[in-house]
Order: sequence, then structure tokens, then C-alpha cells
Amino acid sequence: MVQFSGFTIILIGLLTGETIAQWLAARLDGGVGILEEEPVDKVLEHQEEAGCVLLAKTATVFDGLKQFDQSLHSGRALQAVIVTASGQPSETPLGIVTPTDIPGLVRSARLEP
Repeated sequence: MVQFSGFTIILIGLLTGETIAQWLAARLDGGVGILEEEPVDKVLEHQEEAGCVLLAKTATVFDGLKQFDQSLHSGRALQAVIVTASGQPSETPLGIVTPTDIPGLVRSARLEP
């Protein structure tokens, strides 16, 4: 937990399209439907395992790319790399990198023309 201007920030999960799809499938499979409003914490019960990792702000572009590459080879879907001051979950997130950011990371790392 981090105190930030009187607020406590706790990273509890990552709400992704995949998480919402899993929640939706469970709702429809259970015959419940989707017309009711559902709190985010109930939707997060369906989040994929290891959907995100933390990196320190001093990490390199290559470190971020390596996280996504390792997730592909391990068979898990990494949805995001969350950047904090020193890569600890108790710190305020400073940024987030998702798979859609990879082309830009590759260009900035000069891995392609």
C-alpha cells in the first residue's frame, strides 16, 4: 500500500478484455445474464493467472520485451507490464505497457528499421 495525497493505492488486479470475456462467459453459462451491474472485484475473480508483472522504472526496453517474450514461451498470456519506482506491488504505478505497445518498443529499441 502507498499513501498518496491522503489516498491509499493498492494494486489488486488488472481488468483486461480477457478478464471481462471470462466473466461474461461465466455469467452466460450460469444463466445469469449481463443486465445487472457487477462490481469490478467480482469481474476480477475471473482474471487470468499472471496477467501482469511489475518492473522498476530503471528497467530497459529490452527488459520489458523480455517479459512479453518469456510469457509467450511459457504458454501464459502476459497482458501488461506495470512500471513502479522499484518494481514493488506496494508502489504507485507510474505506467503500463501492453502488447499493443510492443511495436513502439521495438522501434525505440532500434530492433527494426
